[in-house]
Amino acid sequence: MRIGTHQIEPSTVLAPMAAITNPPFRQLCLEHGAGLTVCEIVSPDQLLRPNKPVPFERAPGERLLIVQLYGRYPKKVAEAARIAVAHGADVIDLNLGCPARKIVKQGAGVAMMREPDLARLVTRAVVDAVGVPVTVKMRAGWSEAEANAPVVARAVVEAGACVVTIHARLREAVHTGPFDWAFIRQVRDALPPEVTVIGNGGIRDAADAARMRAETGCDGVMIGRAARGDPWIFTELATGKPHRPSDHERIEVMLRHFDLYVAWADEDRAAREMRKHLLWYTKGLPEAARLRKALSGLETRKDVVDLVAPLLAGSR
Repeated sequence: MRIGTHQIEPSTVLAPMAAITNPPFRQLCLEHGAGLTVCEIVSPDQLLRPNKPVPFERAPGERLLIVQLYGRYPKKVAEAARIAVAHGADVIDLNLGCPARKIVKQGAGVAMMREPDLARLVTRAVVDAVGVPVTVKMRAGWSEAEANAPVVARAVVEAGACVVTIHARLREAVHTGPFDWAFIRQVRDALPPEVTVIGNGGIRDAADAARMRAETGCDGVMIGRAARGDPWIFTELATGKPHRPSDHERIEVMLRHFDLYVAWADEDRAAREMRKHLLWYTKGLPEAARLRKALSGLETRKDVVDLVAPLLAGSR
């Protein structure tokens, strides 16, 4: 799989997820075999306001720093892209797929699927503004009546995008509705073979990834919600073989994730923001219900260690 002049192997990508794909989690997924990771989505305003800290940074081991921006105003998004590149971004990804209400109300995210010409203008403005690859992530469309991913994909590629990632859901499905991989096939067929197409949606294991590639012809696959509490999914995708971690391995990685978070931020913040991750890691562990209840009140790393120590000892 190629992104501009960059060859990516394995051709697996961690999707950008708000409040999830920060440097500690991206580092962990790379260590488990992900080929690429993408930062959390960034508003142009976060970059354009003076004296504001840059809302992204490279994770240890991250070969390409991919910053995803959203917005409907070409000059504004282009200027934000220039600032992102000045602060180390190797790739700019434009979001045409986010269904979050606060973004859609601005006429951005998946709302821009309804305006292919605007999507073309924003993409062209960013391509002209930066000297790095520009990619686009989109959905199948706004609704069944406006399932126009091939049209939008052609528009952004004509404007200079070198990669299109297609999430195989309509906007109205949000994060829980059905997937239709036929949309990925349609986008692949609509674009020149030299343009990279990445499929996203419904992959839970290596078998799903192989089936998506076979059915759609996509060049790579992107994993989002399935990676929460399960970085081993990237090990599966890299090897093509099932890999289910032991209880011991699951707990060890849970603690490593917490330690990476503490090193990146601080213990108080890690204790607050890691709770959701720790809840996801408990899936399949003995006494998972008790663990989930106890984790909601943790305040320190010691709290976490004390909670899982009996399980850790019993899993050796």
